[in-house]
Amino acid sequence: MQNRNFSLPFLRLRHPQNVSCNGMSTTLLKNIIFYLFIIISGLFTLIPYVIFSVYELDSAMNISFNNKYLILIFAVIFYFLFRNKLFNFKSDTKFFKPILRVCLFIFGVFIIWMFSISIITNSSLIFNSLFGKQKTINVKSIVLDTEKTKSKNGTIHNYITIEIPEIKRKVKIKVKKEYQINDIYTDTLKLGSLNMVYKYK
Repeated sequence: MQNRNFSLPFLRLRHPQNVSCNGMSTTLLKNIIFYLFIIISGLFTLIPYVIFSVYELDSAMNISFNNKYLILIFAVIFYFLFRNKLFNFKSDTKFFKPILRVCLFIFGVFIIWMFSISIITNSSLIFNSLFGKQKTINVKSIVLDTEKTKSKNGTIHNYITIEIPEIKRKVKIKVKKEYQINDIYTDTLKLGSLNMVYKYK
C-alpha cells in the first residue's frame, strides 16, 4: 500500500507574523499609537488657549520639567519604536550613515520630548481646573513685572507677575490685555487643585 502524507487544512493555519492574539496587526496598533500621540499633542497645545483667558503657564511647565528625565526615557523608547514613521530617510554611504543615524536620533528624541512636555504641561492646566477642590478668589494686586511674547503666527501673548495673598506667592499669569508695571490688576479668579490660578473665557 502506498503511503500518502496528508494534513487537514486547518492544521496548516498559522498566525500571521504581524498579528497579535486579538486579531489586530502590530503594524496597525503602532499606527494608532503614533498618530494618537500626534493628535493629542496638537489638541493639548490648543486647548488652554481656547478655554482659558487667565492661566499659569510657568507653574504648569515646572510640573513637566520636574519629570524631565522620565519624559526623556519615554522619548527614547518612543523613538526606537516609531523611528521609521518619524524619518524614512536612507543612505548607502558608509561614512554618512552612522552620522545621519546619530543626528536623526538626537533630533527625533528632542521633538518627542518637546511634544511630551507640551502634553503634560497643558494636561496639568486642564486637571487643575476640572478635578479636586476649586476656590474662588478676588484678586487686587500691583503688577510687579510684565512680559510680551509673539508666536510664529504673529499672535501677541501678554504675561504679568502679581502677588496673591491667598496663595502667598508671586504668580505669573497669561492675561488678555497689556499691562504696565505698577498698574492695578483686578479680577475674580479660580484657584485649582494644583494650586494654580485660572479663569475660563
